[in-house]
Amino acid sequence: MDLKDCRFHWSGQDLHFAFFSDGPCRARYLDNILLSIAQLRVEVYEINPGIGAQWVVVKQRDGRSETCKLFVKTGKGFQENVSQEVPPELKSEILRRFPTLTLESRSLGQRLRRGFKAD
Repeated sequence: MDLKDCRFHWSGQDLHFAFFSDGPCRARYLDNILLSIAQLRVEVYEINPGIGAQWVVVKQRDGRSETCKLFVKTGKGFQENVSQEVPPELKSEILRRFPTLTLESRSLGQRLRRGFKAD
């Protein structure tokens, strides 16, 4: 999936996202949704990488569940890297720039070590 087609949701402590990149990016507000059952307002964002960015890592939390996605620049877009095959140079750069990504939570750290583990 391309990053431009992804939407990220924020409603405070239980539903949020953070992003990390090798270049400037911005989160652009798109809309908000009222979930009537929970009386919860959810804001919807998209991430726009800057011209020089080559990769973006998005960490999302939904309650206790955390996911981490890697998007890599391919031509004019940023495609999600769904395979565990991350080039060693990219693994090294991400972990060098953001070493706390593996320390922020146990479950996220395990996912990153599996996907970005050193060769």
